[in-house]
Amino acid sequence: MSAEQKESSDKQGRPFLGVHFANCGVYGRLYRSVKGDFYVGNCPRCGHPLRVDIDNARGVKQRFFIARCP
Repeated sequence: MSAEQKESSDKQGRPFLGVHFANCGVYGRLYRSVKGDFYVGNCPRCGHPLRVDIDNARGVKQRFFIARCP
C-alpha cells in the first residue's frame, strides 16, 4: 500500500471540521488528532497551518468555521 493510499484510508471515517479559508477563498478540512485533543490541518492553497484545541467543557456543536490565513 502506498503512502498516499494509507493516508486516504486513515482519514476515512475520521471526525473533521470544515473550514473556509476566507483570504484564499477555499474550503478545507481539519482532522482530529489520534489522541482526540485537537483538530489540525492546512490551507489547501497557501499551506497555512491551523490547529483547533478541543475543549469538552466549553465546546460547540458547530462543525464548519471561517479562518483567515495571514
